[in-house]
Amino acid sequence: MRQWLVVIVCAVGCVGNVSNGAAPRATTRPSSRASTGPSMAPMVAIQKEDYAVVRGRFHTKMVSGAGVLPAGWFSREPVGAPPAGAEEAEYSSGGMRLKGWISAAARDGSAGDGAAGGAVKKKPAVLFLHGGFYLAADAWEVTRPYREAGFVVFTPALRSENGQPGTFTMFYDEVDDVLVAGKFLRERPEVDADRVFIAGHSSGGILTMLAVEASKDFRAAAPMSGSPDQLMLSKVMKMTVPFDANDPREFEVRSPLAYVGSLACPMRIYYGSEEVVFDQVSRRMAELAKGRGLDVEAQAVPGNHKSSVPEAVKRSVAFFQGKL
Repeated sequence: MRQWLVVIVCAVGCVGNVSNGAAPRATTRPSSRASTGPSMAPMVAIQKEDYAVVRGRFHTKMVSGAGVLPAGWFSREPVGAPPAGAEEAEYSSGGMRLKGWISAAARDGSAGDGAAGGAVKKKPAVLFLHGGFYLAADAWEVTRPYREAGFVVFTPALRSENGQPGTFTMFYDEVDDVLVAGKFLRERPEVDADRVFIAGHSSGGILTMLAVEASKDFRAAAPMSGSPDQLMLSKVMKMTVPFDANDPREFEVRSPLAYVGSLACPMRIYYGSEEVVFDQVSRRMAELAKGRGLDVEAQAVPGNHKSSVPEAVKRSVAFFQGKL
């Protein structure tokens, strides 16, 4: 059981949420176009069906003993006290009460001042999905540029994270939590429901792409260092996955590339210039999306899985502002 969890840490990149804070070596290889050999080419089959329709009938099959995050590899500490500028928020998904952090309510038009008595001014918002498998304070700090630009931010903890209820299914049932968190954010009185964006880093980047294939409720999306193809990733990283690896559909429903035709909003795919494992597949996803008339681009950002994040967030702020 520990084997597949350890490999996922390296392959997906729980940067900032790993106990030692180190960037995962598996995704920070030297940048080189020549080094991206055939093994890093996209592998998952492209599907014609709508992703939301597929999700309505598919039920993932987990292997025996998988689905619970064991103590020792991921923090099971409950979601802590909100960092400065945040409030704790609860949302319901599949009958489970889950927690997260949201920008302190703005009632006079300025972000997060919590002033009482004034009228609530509707503001644009960003649903930000953290990397790794638990919510930590550094994930909130990553969102500072959004908040400084005037966006309300909600960063949820998902099922099984931080000791919360639910089963970890590695990018499948967690999509339901993301969609419910988006609905929670849209219904906030200070949020303009027509201007809700979604972004995420690493594992959160994967979920960002899947969410905008499953829903039309987001204005634009900005995944960062997330793998569009879990089949390719599992082969390159020699991953042992927690679901039935003999069923190709299990990889397809977790791979945004497989359902690229279901993308429902403009998107910028950011990845570190040193993350060669994401290079070909991210560019291929953008190419296929553009071929379908979609506003999607893949951009390499200087740095590795960790150091590229500030620049990626900066670019995503400008991208979202351009869609207001």
